[in-house]
Amino acid sequence: MEGEVQKGLEGVIIDESEISRVFGEEGKLLLRGYEINDIAENADYPETLYLVWNGELPTEEEYEKFAGDMAERREIPPEVMDSLRNYAEANLHPMDAMMAATVNLSGYDENIDPNAPQTFEDSIDEVREAGKNIAAKLPTITAAYNRLRDGDEPVEPREDMDTGENFLYMLQDEEPPELFSDLMETAFQIHMDHGTNASTFTARVVASTMANPYEATSSAMGALAGPLHGAANQDTLNMLREIDASDKDVGEWIDDTIDEGGVVYGYGHRVYQTKDPRAFILQDYAEDIIDSEYGDDKWYKLAKEVEAHMDAKGLEEKGIAPNVDFFSGTIYQQMDIPTDIYTNLFTVSRVGGWVGHMVEQYSDNRIIRPRAQYTGPVDLEWTPMDER
Repeated sequence: MEGEVQKGLEGVIIDESEISRVFGEEGKLLLRGYEINDIAENADYPETLYLVWNGELPTEEEYEKFAGDMAERREIPPEVMDSLRNYAEANLHPMDAMMAATVNLSGYDENIDPNAPQTFEDSIDEVREAGKNIAAKLPTITAAYNRLRDGDEPVEPREDMDTGENFLYMLQDEEPPELFSDLMETAFQIHMDHGTNASTFTARVVASTMANPYEATSSAMGALAGPLHGAANQDTLNMLREIDASDKDVGEWIDDTIDEGGVVYGYGHRVYQTKDPRAFILQDYAEDIIDSEYGDDKWYKLAKEVEAHMDAKGLEEKGIAPNVDFFSGTIYQQMDIPTDIYTNLFTVSRVGGWVGHMVEQYSDNRIIRPRAQYTGPVDLEWTPMDER
């Protein structure tokens, strides 16, 4: 029986999920029923993780226990740190180093038996425990690897700092401004889940085989590392740099790019028909930075010029509007974060959603096995080697 091919599985519903919902026409994103704006304003990273993994807000006691547990898990095993040193000497891309280190972590999880097949449908708490290990350690892995490849020693994590603050501290070896800490914390929250995108689908596919959470996470990282998925914010910043170096004004550059079939990065989305709600949140932070003592408005002003010209072309009316990546690259630039670890920051956030989807997949599993419609030849006759 043959059916209609849905390239990219567009519009195909592969399962049910209670984690997030995107309202594309309205420009609204819900996590566990809460609008992303409310989460960004009222929660922090561990509280958002708890919500995504458990489906409800924690009590004060539950929050303190969960957040404290996450903070205690930030340190990575010495052997994993040694592996990062080797990866730095080999000059691995930061995402490749993160993928390899994540799989290494499974060897230090007492709930994972490498010599025996496991199923996780009756041990969901163990999945969440693995999720805590991964989510707590990824900021440490990212910061440590970046310092090692620069010839610097890693900075040990601190339990007395929030997730965003601690990451920036480990990355730059100094306590960051409160504004930057708050921004990083919020960025980790608002990227946490966004429907069944390519990396989330990958996590569910791999989990459906009963691979362990570390393997499923590493596989999802591979999907996110692809330039069509996780690199849009650095592509946007590189685009702004190209515009700045050009002898054309912003409008001319955009018009020529579109006429030549090129891409205006940071614009358009597979689901949203209007401006991404997360873009509004990051834009507010961008303006706060500009108004602060740390502000350099060069890249933000250039981004605003791009937005103004795109608006003048009426593209938002056609469903082509700024997405979450449009402002995030300029913000990370202000915070002096290296461009090639932007996707790692995306991963630090998105792993929360991946683990939530693994919990759903393991809990009610059926191996994901779609079909491809065969279009090749049939009934060919074999030609002996000496007659070819």
